[in-house]
Amino acid sequence: MVPVAVLGRSLHLMPEQGHVTDPLVRHLTDVYTAGQNRLQQLVNDGLRRGLDADSLNGRQDVRGAATHAYRERQLQQARIVLAHLREHTERYVPIVTGRAYRAGAFAVDRTVTDAARLIGTFGGIHVGALEVIATNLTDRVTDSLTRVGNNIESVFDRASALERGELPAEFIGRRVADPYRDAALREVGTGLVAGDTRRQVSESLMRRLVTEGTTDALTGFVTRTGARLPLDVYTSMVARTTTREAVTVATGNRLQEAGLDLVTISSHAHKSDECTPYDGKTFSLSGTHPTYPLLDRRPPFHGNCLHVMTPASVDLDEWEAELADLIHNPAGSVTQR
Repeated sequence: MVPVAVLGRSLHLMPEQGHVTDPLVRHLTDVYTAGQNRLQQLVNDGLRRGLDADSLNGRQDVRGAATHAYRERQLQQARIVLAHLREHTERYVPIVTGRAYRAGAFAVDRTVTDAARLIGTFGGIHVGALEVIATNLTDRVTDSLTRVGNNIESVFDRASALERGELPAEFIGRRVADPYRDAALREVGTGLVAGDTRRQVSESLMRRLVTEGTTDALTGFVTRTGARLPLDVYTSMVARTTTREAVTVATGNRLQEAGLDLVTISSHAHKSDECTPYDGKTFSLSGTHPTYPLLDRRPPFHGNCLHVMTPASVDLDEWEAELADLIHNPAGSVTQR
């Protein structure tokens, strides 16, 4: 259960350019960026130490043992960093999503006269919705951290096998498909066709692992098109999308509490996409209005979507000004102005 107390907790945010929830996102995701920088250093050092031609076939018995122990220490440090990031996620996601949700709900109170009687209440419909939103964001970020942890261990396993002079295909085939596995199998196949020795193939894979292993290790999410998103990029994207979703859900719930039905989707210049059918139009939340169609989807319509849902009677600039004030000054009055 998400404690209602998080809805008013201060994060000491400063106004900045961009979407009104961006300061919340930055507070949450700056830690992931710092963590990723530390993980990158650990992985890079662990891969480059010992992965050279001289450590193959003959010298690996001495150097390999020392390098393996060093890599184990690097791996332990990486596990500590990831554990701290998980703690940060569990602590701050409810606060950040709560602040975004609270702003969306109370911005209705400030801007829509008919909602005045709702000021100060925050019932079960809101707590339940917030719990779902916070849990979803926590799960997505935690899954990404788990993926990075597994990737780092896998990359270090590959480094150790190569250092011992083993042909990676002997263990890559037992792993789930990933970009490195596919590239390595192609490398092995090319080497065999060319008549390369086992040593030559292993050296080629070493070079690839040193140059690409850090990217592979720090991939937090792989898109449907195969693009590899680093941990910080992915967490920032899902946090931006989720905080904007929190504002939208809260706005809709608050309007429906007040018996209000019409909302308008903001309009801005953008290339034709899934947002286009909604851009600048007014919709009914319930689908019962005789003039306006049902809003069958609500913003954000995709990752990093900039569209905003406002009460139909409220100017967008006024709406965003109220949201920004509520986000930057959570302890301020929520009475109408």
